[in-house]
Amino acid sequence: MPRRHLLILLLLAGLIWAYLPAVAQVAPPAEAPVAAPVEFNGVQAKLHVDVLAGEIGSRPAGSESQARAAQYVQGQLSSFGYQAELQSFPITFYDDRGSTLAVAGALGRQMSANTLQYSPPGAVEGELVDVGLARAGDFSPAAVQGKIALIERGEIRFSEKAENVAQAGALGAVIYNHGPDNFNGSLGSGGQIPAVSLARSDGESLLAQTRRGPVTVRITVDASLDQRTAANVVATKPGGPQTVVIGGHFDSVAAGPGANDNGSGTAVMLELARVLASRPSPFTIKFVAFDAEEIGLLGSAHLVGQLSEDELRTTRAMINLDMVGVGDEVRLGGSDEVVSLAFPIAAQLGEPARALGGGLNGASDHASFMRAGIASLFVYRAEDPNYHSPNDRAEFVDPASLDFAGRLVLGVLDSLGGQR
Repeated sequence: MPRRHLLILLLLAGLIWAYLPAVAQVAPPAEAPVAAPVEFNGVQAKLHVDVLAGEIGSRPAGSESQARAAQYVQGQLSSFGYQAELQSFPITFYDDRGSTLAVAGALGRQMSANTLQYSPPGAVEGELVDVGLARAGDFSPAAVQGKIALIERGEIRFSEKAENVAQAGALGAVIYNHGPDNFNGSLGSGGQIPAVSLARSDGESLLAQTRRGPVTVRITVDASLDQRTAANVVATKPGGPQTVVIGGHFDSVAAGPGANDNGSGTAVMLELARVLASRPSPFTIKFVAFDAEEIGLLGSAHLVGQLSEDELRTTRAMINLDMVGVGDEVRLGGSDEVVSLAFPIAAQLGEPARALGGGLNGASDHASFMRAGIASLFVYRAEDPNYHSPNDRAEFVDPASLDFAGRLVLGVLDSLGGQR
C-alpha cells in the first residue's frame, strides 16, 4: 500500500476513535443483601392453636386425636427443616364413663359429680369429714381413717390432696371447686382411692351439713384402664456444646379441646422453632412437645430419664411454656438463676411478671428437669376461667399473649448466651 494511503487510513481511524463514547467503568458486583432476621409472630402461632384445639380438639394421652396432634407437630417441625422424631413410651389410658355422689339418709340426694381422671373405679361409702385443703398438717390422720375426705380446691395439686388423705387411710376423696361450676381434673396416673369433684355450691352445702352432724355419702366411679402408647415429639437444632430445651405439653384433659392448656404453649414452641431455624445459636436447642403431662408429667419424665450423664451435665437450661395464651398476669417459676433473667425482660416487653409460688411452681413439665438438677424456667399466665373445661377453646387465646411469650423466650436465650 502506498504510504500516502496508509497515512489517510491512520488519520481516519484516529478521528473515529475520538468520537466514540468513553467506555464505562464496570462497577464491582454489589454485595448480596443481608436477609432480615425472621421475627416471632403471635398471629402465626395462633394458627397452630386453631388446628390443635379447633380442628383436632381434645387430646388425651394415648387417644387417636393425640396421635393426630403428634403427626401435626412433627410435620410442622419437619417443614422448618428439622429432623423431627417421635419418642414413644407406654402409659395407662383412662376411659371415664361417669361418676356419681349420693348423700345417704334423710338428707339423701344425688349431686352432679365429675370423675377425677385416673381415680380407680369402684364404689365406696363412708362418713364425710372436712380436711380443708388437704395439705400435710391440715388434718389428723386418725380423723380420716375409714372415711371420705371433703377437700377444698387450691394450693396443691389434686394428686397431692388425694395422696395425702389416702395415706391417712381415707376411703375416697371429694374435691369441691373455688369457682361456681364443677371442674375436670386428674390425679395423674397413680390414683389410689376413688375421687370426684363438685361445684362450689354443692361442696359448701356438704360442708355445712357436716358441721351440723354426721353425713354419709356414697361415691361411684365407672371407669376402666388399659395400656397404650404415648409419644413426645422432639427436634434438635445443632449448635454449641451446651443444650437449651424449649418445650410445652400438647396433650389435654378429656373434658375440653385444650386451647390454652396447652395448645398455646405448643404453638409458641413451634413458632420459636420456625424463627430460630435460620438464626445462629451459641447453644444446641432441643424443641419438645411433651405428651402425657396431664397424667403426671410422664412425657418430660421419660425424656429426662433417657438423657445420658453427659447430656444431663451439658443441658444448660429448660424453658417450659404452659398456658400462655389467656390471662392478664404473667407468672414465672422455676430455678432462680433462669427466672432472674426473665423478670427484667418481661418488664422491658411491657408486662411485669410475678413469681409463681406454691404447688403450681412444680405443676408442669419443667419440674421433671428441675428434679434432675437442670435449671428451668416456667412461663405461665393467670387466671384462665376455662381451665380444664369444654370452654378452653381457640377463640379465647390471645395472639398478643403468644407474641409476648415468644419474645420473652428469645430474650432469655440471648441472656443465657451472654453468660457463656
